Amino acid sequence: TLRDHDAVFQHVNRVRRRWARLLNVLSDVVPDNVWFTDLSLDSQGLVVQGSAIAHGGEEMVRIGRLVQDLKANPEFVAVIRDIQIESIKTVQEKEIELVEFTLTCKLTGTAQPGTL
Repeated sequence: TLRDHDAVFQHVNRVRRRWARLLNVLSDVVPDNVWFTDLSLDSQGLVVQGSAIAHGGEEMVRIGRLVQDLKANPEFVAVIRDIQIESIKTVQEKEIELVEFTLTCKLTGTAQPGTL
């Protein structure tokens, strides 16, 4: 029925707006010289992969600040209950040394992939 279709469209719009806000948060808090290379969603939560330019240990501070800023953001923590640095490794890309990292962001009980 028309009422059922309206309900579905309203749900899709809510999900789209929530994702847009989460992606905006990620964009807003990313420090200089840090960027994301992949975002994916699985049954456990959001997986964020990224890189930072290695520069005397400052890259570790930047990655740590990214995690802290995400944990401090009310819109992000409304959906994400835990953020962990899953892995960090140093790689050489031609003459530039990079630090690649993976963050795992577990969803709250009410925010599952289909309802996010």
